[in-house]
Amino acid sequence: MDNITTQLSTIANDWGIADKIVACVHDGASNVKEAGARNDWVDVHCAAHVLHLCISAAIGVNKTASTKPIARCIGAASHLVMHFHHSPLATNELLKKQLEMKPNEPTKKLIQHCKTRWNSAFHMMERLVELRWPVVAVLSDRDVTKLSDARTLDLKEDNWILMKQLLPVLQPLQMVTAMLSAECSPPASICIPMIWGLLNNHMAAKVDDSDAVRQFKADTKQELTSRFPLSEQDVTHSLVVASVADPAHKHLRAFPPDVRAAAHNNVRALLRDIALPAQDDNQASSPAAKRHCPGLAFILGDDYAGTSPETPQLMQSLTTT
Repeated sequence: MDNITTQLSTIANDWGIADKIVACVHDGASNVKEAGARNDWVDVHCAAHVLHLCISAAIGVNKTASTKPIARCIGAASHLVMHFHHSPLATNELLKKQLEMKPNEPTKKLIQHCKTRWNSAFHMMERLVELRWPVVAVLSDRDVTKLSDARTLDLKEDNWILMKQLLPVLQPLQMVTAMLSAECSPPASICIPMIWGLLNNHMAAKVDDSDAVRQFKADTKQELTSRFPLSEQDVTHSLVVASVADPAHKHLRAFPPDVRAAAHNNVRALLRDIALPAQDDNQASSPAAKRHCPGLAFILGDDYAGTSPETPQLMQSLTTT
């Protein structure tokens, strides 16, 4: 701990940025969090890593003997994929079966799950569902797969059904993970609106959800609300402040009304003693306030990117003294 604190402080001084650092962004490790606190830096966890922890916990893949059906399904699917990765004969035969069944489509290989990236489970299940019948054909070929191996490798019908049910539920989580992990440094302002978008638009239980899917949604909601700053008491968090300061998200439409009001009041308090240039109505409705991204529209809803009737007045009140 002391070494990390000293090294971070030394590097900051060597680069001449010690007085310019406002936050320490990290993957959630407690020692780095403490090191940042000792240097009086605002603590900001990597949102993509926190989301990974939330989804992994809801799935149950981090437990050595999980009783959750999704974790067992992923384990069985991973075992099957491993067989193909370790058997050149099975892999070559899988490619041949694809050409026989769909001669006009490109051949694909199976994808293995990696515990450090939850979305690899999504990609693994997506590819397995896509290649189900070529995979089953290879397992049924006694010249390629021994009967004893086929009995342990072939997935039960319940697992195939569960994977197919999970894909549309995991897709928005995968999209948010991809946007938060983008190479071009996604703005901090999109983080909390996207988490609210997941909770409001994608994690609600549906009447036709299976028990496993319903439980996964409930567990994911619990993890998201406990790990991200979503309550009225969390509005001073830098990620929430960033959302209020961004013209594209300042309306906080995805937030609950009480949290939205508290977040706006917090920023008003921060700006109270800061003299800012006046902003006219044309600036308030600038293109930046109407930025549109297909991914955000899917997560947050088609009408999120537009401005609501109260947006110009809200932006005016937040940016003028």
